[in-house]
This record gives sequence, C-alpha cells and structure tokens, in this order.
Amino acid sequence: MRVFLVLFVFLLASCRTENHGALEDESLYHDLKRLSKEEFHQSYKSLLKRMDKKRNHLLNRYNNPANTGTLDLAKSYLYKTFTDSLFQYWYDTPWDFNGVTEIPGEGNIACGYFVTTTLQQAGYSIDRVYLAQQAASVIINTLCNPGDVKVYTNGKREGLKKYLLSRPNSLYILGLDSHVGFVQKKDSMIYMIHSSGFSPWKVVCESFENCAAIQHSNFFMIGDLLNNQESLLKWLKKERIEVRE
Repeated sequence: MRVFLVLFVFLLASCRTENHGALEDESLYHDLKRLSKEEFHQSYKSLLKRMDKKRNHLLNRYNNPANTGTLDLAKSYLYKTFTDSLFQYWYDTPWDFNGVTEIPGEGNIACGYFVTTTLQQAGYSIDRVYLAQQAASVIINTLCNPGDVKVYTNGKREGLKKYLLSRPNSLYILGLDSHVGFVQKKDSMIYMIHSSGFSPWKVVCESFENCAAIQHSNFFMIGDLLNNQESLLKWLKKERIEVRE
C-alpha cells in the first residue's frame, strides 16, 4: 500500500493541472502529508529530475528549426509545474528571517531564499544566495520582463489587483515594503505564494485579500516571471542569468 501511495504521488506531481494552489482543496499537498520523511524527499527529487528531463526535451525541440512555439510551451509547463507541484512540497516550511534551507519541510527559509531556491531547483541558473539577499527590486529586474514591471505606492493595492486581473494567467514576482514572493494569477483569482513573515510564519498560499503581507504593505512592485523570453531561453539552455540592479 505504501509503495502504491508513493507512485501515486509521483504521478500527481507530473500530471495534475487543475489545482489552483489553495491548501483547503484536495491536492498534491494532502497526498504529500501521508508520506514518510524519506518518501517525501524522494518524491521531491523525482519531480526535479522530471523537470530537468522536460527542459532537455524542450531544448531539443527548440533547436529544431521546424518547430515553433517552444517558449510558449516552456511558459505553460513552468506555470503548471510550479503552482501544481513544486510549491506544494514547500508549503508549511517554517519562515525565519535568516532561513536558508534548500530542503522543503526541513529547517527554515526566508522570503528571498524561498524565491531564489525554488527557481534554482527548477533549473534557473542563478546565484541563489546573493540574489536572495538583494532588495525585491533587484530580484524582479533580474528575472522579469522589464516592460511588464509595475510599481504602486501609497498603499494602492487595488491598483495592483486591477492590473493583475487584466493580465494573462502567469507566475509573477511581487516585492513589498520588506518582503518578496510569487503571485499566481489564475483567471479571476490571485494568490501570493511566499514564506510569510506574518502569521502563520511559514510558506503558504494565500488569496490576495487574505494575505497579511499584502494588506500591511504600502509599496508594491510586480513583474511577470514567465513573460520574459530572455530568462525563459536561459532556463531552457541552462545559461547563467546575471543580476540586474
């Protein structure tokens, strides 16, 4: 029975496409909680291996001049895999201002390290430690499409929400007063996925309205991670992404 459950989780991690990330839903998150520590980590390693295999497949496709639309396929793949699979292994990992763990569910992780660690483990060639220690603006300028970066000040979170609702479904990086995390836009729903320095003090997925970090911030800087063809191509080719201030 245990072997069957582990195989079932592996399958979910690669095939689930409909879960929107909320923890109260039936999802991979609940299945992972049934695994032993060893099985949990093996499942996560398996996911990362499958991601690397998919990246190689997409790269081979991209290198064939007869194929078109490979970067769009890469964008769709990363969006689904981050939100439906990878992030869910990290939920409940405790937050700490000095947290630097690279292992989901063990140790502590700060907000910047959560962003850079998950990106690096997904195949982005970045300096995980250096970038995690920079301001959110540096993380956003380094990884996101410059033309998509927006800034809202004086607590204008409704302007931020209106902007996101007008945008296509994607994975964004959001910088706040002294915080950074991912934002998932899915149709009419907006979620912040982050290592929260507010209660419950851990990696969580929260709706825009229920996210204390958003509600307590006066500054908002948002960038579209997956609409950046330059960083997508570098992910595909495993090329270094240099820091941009």
